[in-house]
Amino acid sequence: MPQVTTAPNVTVQADDFWVENAAQTTNEAFGDQTSQTGNLVLGIGNVVTNYSDYSFESGGFTYHYIGNWEVAINGGLLSATTGAQGYYDQVVIEQNGQPYATLTLDAPVAVNFGSTSGIDLLGLGLNGLTDPLLSAVFGAEPTASLDNLHLAADPDLPVEVGLDPNAVFNDGTTPVTGTPGSDVIGGDTGNNEIDGGAGDDTVTGDAGNDILHGGEGNDTLDGGADNDTLHGGVGADVLIGGSGVDTADYSDSDAGVVIDLAAGTGSGGHAEGDTLSGIENAVGSALGDVLSGDGGDNVLNGQDGDDMLHGGAGNDTLTGDAGNDILHGGLGADILDGGDGTDTADYSDSDAGVAIDLAAGTGSGGHAEGDTLTNIENAVGSGLNDILSGSAGDNVLNGQDGDDALNGGDGNDTLTGDAGNDTVNGGAGADTMDGGSGSDTVDYQGSSGGVQVNLGTGAASGGHAQGDKIANFENITGSDLSDRLYGDANANIIKGLGGNDVIYGLGGNDTIDGGSGNDIVNGGAGADAMTGGSGVDTLDYRGSSAGVRVDLLIGKGGGGDAQSDTFSGFERAGGSSFNDKLLGDTGANVLSGYNGNDSINGRAGNDRLYGNAGNDTLIGDKGNDVLLGSTGRDALYGGLGRDKLQGGADADRFIFKKIGESTVATAGRDVILDFSQGQHDKIDLSVIDANSHAGGNQAFDFIGSDGFSGKAGELNTKVVGGNTYIYGDVNGDGKADFSVGLHGSIHLTSNDFLL
Repeated sequence: MPQVTTAPNVTVQADDFWVENAAQTTNEAFGDQTSQTGNLVLGIGNVVTNYSDYSFESGGFTYHYIGNWEVAINGGLLSATTGAQGYYDQVVIEQNGQPYATLTLDAPVAVNFGSTSGIDLLGLGLNGLTDPLLSAVFGAEPTASLDNLHLAADPDLPVEVGLDPNAVFNDGTTPVTGTPGSDVIGGDTGNNEIDGGAGDDTVTGDAGNDILHGGEGNDTLDGGADNDTLHGGVGADVLIGGSGVDTADYSDSDAGVVIDLAAGTGSGGHAEGDTLSGIENAVGSALGDVLSGDGGDNVLNGQDGDDMLHGGAGNDTLTGDAGNDILHGGLGADILDGGDGTDTADYSDSDAGVAIDLAAGTGSGGHAEGDTLTNIENAVGSGLNDILSGSAGDNVLNGQDGDDALNGGDGNDTLTGDAGNDTVNGGAGADTMDGGSGSDTVDYQGSSGGVQVNLGTGAASGGHAQGDKIANFENITGSDLSDRLYGDANANIIKGLGGNDVIYGLGGNDTIDGGSGNDIVNGGAGADAMTGGSGVDTLDYRGSSAGVRVDLLIGKGGGGDAQSDTFSGFERAGGSSFNDKLLGDTGANVLSGYNGNDSINGRAGNDRLYGNAGNDTLIGDKGNDVLLGSTGRDALYGGLGRDKLQGGADADRFIFKKIGESTVATAGRDVILDFSQGQHDKIDLSVIDANSHAGGNQAFDFIGSDGFSGKAGELNTKVVGGNTYIYGDVNGDGKADFSVGLHGSIHLTSNDFLL
């Protein structure tokens, strides 16, 4: 059991040699005194005897005192005398002429006794092979000084050392080293450093900030009061911190250790079989350790090696030091310092979502509330909704479960959303991003350039996407610049944000928002919901497997890829390669049929209608429209407003149904841009009633370039300024009621009309 001396003397359970009333002035050998008990005393009294070398024998042992020393003995009762000093170098114990044990005091060492009364003694005891062989007690006047104390004895013999509570040594600490045997060493109220050495030692620090070393063997270390550091060493040790803030130190372990301060257990390396109580802090080895705190404020230092530190509850300080460490702060406002290596702050056990910013070194929410982080490269979130932000370095961020937001920042980051609906923004650098399970979004907001992202192939380039690798993402958010974004066969959510974006939903029931800018959106197969946003946006059905019906006014589609589509905020629409029906809204639309025999109606607004290939029907309806038929036998009907009609190749029809659709006044007159007699184009006036005075639908009478005669239904032509104009009189007043212009000087005949 440990012995902590708090009285000015120590009673040693042994047969000790007692010197009393000695007045010898010469070296003297004593006989066998093993039956006596007591202490060999160095003290100050009124009788002073000087010795140079002093020897005595007892129990078969010879004791030699070497060096100069003074002793004063007064009937066994010692009292201080001013000015007296004792000097000695070492005590040597011999058996049969051979050294057996040595008490060495670093020579020369002066023990200075003060003027106040007290007892200052050195006791030597012997009792065979079982009880303490040596007992040394140093009293302490305030001026007493001693540099060091070394005890050496046979490994089978224990040594017991006690220090008076008032002893003060030169450096403020008491370094004591035990023997290879099983020692009992007690400190005083000062700052002691005690090493039990080999054997099963009991070392007690008492008060003061002590450093206790168990050495080899199954040791018991008790720090006592104040802030102590306990090194158990090899063996199954019992470490008792006592009061104060105490540390279990395994820095000299030859293998990694596992320490649990809450459970009071240790394993691995020097911690194997250890039990711990009253310990607040732990220091690991230079290898891979697992250090776990308790409900208090713990300081855990992993040192070198790839360590795992768990702070538990309380405001903990975790230092990974060198190596790739994982730090779990737990509850409380913790300080996490990863040190060298690639280190991770792990919040996987947090009971609420956390917000971690590695660049700012801050944490909030859940177990991260109040945390500060330094030298941390990676972060693991909780099972709830987290926000994890990296730094300028190469970070690894794992959101785990929950709907997480991961922001890599600069550097080549690895971001994993894991379960939940996560949003992942890699930032600058060639990032590797995995959305995990759930409906996840790869986000390029803040990119310095437009990006190209394809969810189907996992390819990404341009801006912050350059060099990125993406997997398991269902959704995309583009940059504020011009992006090309591609979904996959699943239901995707794609947002273009700013810039003139091109977005393809591909398969699945997609939700697409072009955002600001002039965007092109192609939902692909599936029932898609598409929003053009601000700007002039195009709804594109090229690639559809069948003809489509698109109505921009009601915002619904049908047929082919448009089946069950809904859309809004689009000013333009493009059909498929099949027979499409495209209808505009009240705004200025651009509608393109592409291939196929398309029917296109601009409705109100100043529209541009493109038939492209195929025999198309283009209807301008209201507004000043431009109708372009391209190839095929097209029918072009401008409707109201000043329209421009171009049939393109092949035999086209230019249709007029009411006289008000093309007025005599230039502001309302339609113009045919490419009328071709060689392609057998026709001007179709058959629906207009040429004689408003007669019942039914009367046909026009083409009179060439002659003037009107006042007969209703006359139709003539004039060439003015290199262009040709058609005029019609439907009421017989000799004045034109409508007019159509043709580019170029064309000699029209009745064969050019459907009258």
